[in-house]
Formats: sequence, C-alpha cells, structure tokens
Amino acid sequence: MKLYKGKIPVIAHDVVAKLVDEGDVDLTPGMRAEAEMDLQSIMNNYLRQERRLNNIVRDYIADYKIEYDRRGEIRREKAKEIGHPIGDRVMPYLATQFNRMIMNSPNFDEVYSEDNVIRSKIFDVLRSNNVNEAELREEAKARLSNLDENSMEYQIRYREAIADVRRRRGLT
Repeated sequence: MKLYKGKIPVIAHDVVAKLVDEGDVDLTPGMRAEAEMDLQSIMNNYLRQERRLNNIVRDYIADYKIEYDRRGEIRREKAKEIGHPIGDRVMPYLATQFNRMIMNSPNFDEVYSEDNVIRSKIFDVLRSNNVNEAELREEAKARLSNLDENSMEYQIRYREAIADVRRRRGLT
C-alpha cells in the first residue's frame, strides 16, 4: 500500500464513521473531528518517516556512488534498519497504530468490540482507499503514446504526467 497525503482525511473519516456506525466504538460527545485528527496524525507521522527514509536512501546512494537501479534493495535494507514498514507491511502497521490510538485516546469514549474485529474493519477501509498504482501509470503512459519510451524526453514527461494524474485525483 502506498499512502498519499490527499487520502489521509478520507481514511480517517471512513475509519471513524465505520466504527461508530457499526457500534464498535462510542466517541466522546463533540469530539468526532478530534478523533479523526488522532488517526490523521498517525498517517502524517508515517509519511514523515517515509520522507526521512527516502532522504537516507538518496544520501546513501550519493555518498557511496551506488547505481540507481539498486535503490529498491537499499531502500528495503534501510527501512529494516530504522524499523519503518514498507510494501505489504504498511496496512498492518497502520491498523495496529489506529487500534492503539482508539484504545488510548480520550476522544474515543467506549470501545465495545475486540481488537481483531476493529483491525478487520480498519483493514477494510484501508483496502477500499488503496490506490491502484498500475492504473495511474497506464493513464500517464496513454498521454505519452507519441513519444519513444527509451528517450530522455519520455522519462521527463512521464514523471510530469504521473504527477499530474495524482494531482487531478486529489492524491497529493
């Protein structure tokens, strides 16, 4: 799962709404917005750590003059070193953090369901808000059908097209 800044308020709202509507939790009266902000803070912190990881990887590649095609391998290695979840570990990490926040936040008045039930519902919301990266790439490629994929101009325009698609979909 890749988490986008534009999806953070939507995910937080959906998680709180699902748990409240299905009777899993009660909110402290008038504290719905604060409860959503609690969950948003978890996701914002995750994105901060993601930027930190990207900076570490970029600096490491530059310092040791490593070829860029090894970036994924180095990223996995550095993520493991700093304890930052990536790839398939993002959803379980966020679900665990949300669950902990729900149990400890004063904005959630009462919790009626067990942890595994709440985690399952959080997973449902995260899955429903997951962005299909392949679809984004295909849409960006469709805009560049007149360029040769091996050219430098294609690479530059492809990055611009991806950024534009993400911006139009409200992801950034």
